[in-house]
Amino acid sequence: MPFSRIGQLRIPTLIFALIVPALLAMAVMTAPGAAAAAVSGNIVNSSSGLCLAPQGGAAYAGAALTVASCNNTASEQFRAAGSNLIGSGAAGQTTGLCISVSGVKTGSPVTLASCTSTASQMWVLQSNGSFVGLASGLCLAVKGGAATAGAPMVITTCNGKQGQAWNTAGTGIIVGIDTSTGTSPGTGTGTGTGTGASTAASGTLVNTASALCLSSARIGALSGTPLLLNTCISGNSDQQFVSGTSNTLLNNGLCLSVLTSGTYNLQLLTCGSSANQGWSTSSNGTIVNAQTGLCLTVNGTAELGVVVSRQSCTGSASQVWTAGAGTVPGTGSDTGTGTIPTLGCAGPTTGTGASTGGIATPAGYSASNLVFNDNFSESITNNWNFGLTDAATSSNGYIAWNQSGSLPCVGSGATSPFDAEYHMPSQISQTSTGNAYNNFSTGGNGLSMTAQYAPRTVNGTSYTWQSGSVNTYGKHAFGGFGTEINMIVRAKMACAVVNGQLTPNGAWNSIWMLPATLGFGGQEIDLQEGGFTAGSANPANVIQQNVHYADSTGKSMIQDTGVNLCSGYHNYQMDWNSATRTISFYFDGTLTQTVSNSGVPTAPMFLLLSNNVVTPAANSWHSPVQSTSGTMTMSVSNVQVYQKQG
Repeated sequence: MPFSRIGQLRIPTLIFALIVPALLAMAVMTAPGAAAAAVSGNIVNSSSGLCLAPQGGAAYAGAALTVASCNNTASEQFRAAGSNLIGSGAAGQTTGLCISVSGVKTGSPVTLASCTSTASQMWVLQSNGSFVGLASGLCLAVKGGAATAGAPMVITTCNGKQGQAWNTAGTGIIVGIDTSTGTSPGTGTGTGTGTGASTAASGTLVNTASALCLSSARIGALSGTPLLLNTCISGNSDQQFVSGTSNTLLNNGLCLSVLTSGTYNLQLLTCGSSANQGWSTSSNGTIVNAQTGLCLTVNGTAELGVVVSRQSCTGSASQVWTAGAGTVPGTGSDTGTGTIPTLGCAGPTTGTGASTGGIATPAGYSASNLVFNDNFSESITNNWNFGLTDAATSSNGYIAWNQSGSLPCVGSGATSPFDAEYHMPSQISQTSTGNAYNNFSTGGNGLSMTAQYAPRTVNGTSYTWQSGSVNTYGKHAFGGFGTEINMIVRAKMACAVVNGQLTPNGAWNSIWMLPATLGFGGQEIDLQEGGFTAGSANPANVIQQNVHYADSTGKSMIQDTGVNLCSGYHNYQMDWNSATRTISFYFDGTLTQTVSNSGVPTAPMFLLLSNNVVTPAANSWHSPVQSTSGTMTMSVSNVQVYQKQG
């Protein structure tokens, strides 16, 4: 479940649940000019001592880049070509070729191509020697980390290790944004002063310390939306920033604004509603608010989901931003009227059918990869166990819930301060027919888990709500051991009507996975946890997705979907590759975050579906219980798992 069920005790998921706006406005991107650096040299891998070189030793458009023994030939010479381009060939003997990448995903190959000055050819050298691609936010690296001559070059997740570090002495390549030639580009109309773009250029903003992109905390921002750091996603409008009039920066038509007070002092607001909406970029890549003189700063460690605030400018990497895909405003004073494009976000694809439809075969998989498909149209015990709090009857095959026991990592422990519910099979029914758990009909489908107020003491522990949960422990395990799985759960979250509004009312719905075998304690994957708070968003709209590592750390993301998750069915999905230790999460087919880390689970896991209710101890990070009348039902129409070799 949440950043929680580690050591059988829930801990509220990182309070970047209320992710503060980290709104960016990038460093100067210069158009390629004619002047190339007057020097050239080898680019040498710091780990292997091998040189970057075209495969076969000949430089031509399309040549794959590899590492080879350094021999000081012209084909191993590279130079700064301006605008963060890296040109091939010795100084004075230019080839017209630049280092380029043909994609934005991990593993995309790196080649030589005719210099076009697109983001796919722009690389930012970091102070640790790594090259970050502006189009992808990923680092130049030897495929698989191999230190052997002939190994191909790719882009991959930046890890700060020596294998991604390069010695560029003599090439003229500088650390950070290269403004040696050209001027800031723009695509709109208007007039400006200084060196900045006077028109509505747009693009992503990449934090230098993390290689992550600035993103709206809501899918399709509304006024008052905070921002966060997220995996850079090509074409995602929630990561596009546009230069507007009077040096404003816009996302989804709203202006990046500094508030003078309050918890969230950076927000997207209606343009003209705040005097603190003017921004400029400094030559060192910092983004400065015109009125306060403070810089956009990542709080603490720069990583997925971390809050960005306004702080005194120091020039540290946490305050430096570079241009990703597209272009962004330059420095200087912009007084033009520029044309600001209307940015929209396609609404989520909800699929068809209230209980059985809406799931398509995921990309990269075929029907033959489908290993699990359940729409709950027959006896639930064929594939699932019931969650049960009363340990006295757990010997009947049910799994004890909220109880310490011999089963690995199941339940949150009797001492959990956050769970108000106990679990009984009687709270499970068939969605389409209402049949109880022990009378499932082959003519119906769907699973319902209902929470209702029913105080009771179980084994000395007092609970106030009775609810239901199911799991596949001992019956089905998924993923791990080098496989890749794509899991899709189509579900409707639980809510209650309180004061005329559909609200979670403390319901803590969860779709989550735990290790199927002993020895992997602490690991957990959460496709969804419902009811969390995220600024001013309705908690019924919020998704939370987490990966817990064995060392009790992990990654978490909270986002406002803009739709009430209790009013209809939605697809909660993930693709987990245990071979590459990468997990990508999706909501209704839209990628929400990607986690790549050595802590990502690699062993098989079982699936749990649960409708929990929080205690007042969770009120600082979760929607509280406001009413004890009525019931709250979480419904699941279908679960599908596709599996193949990773």
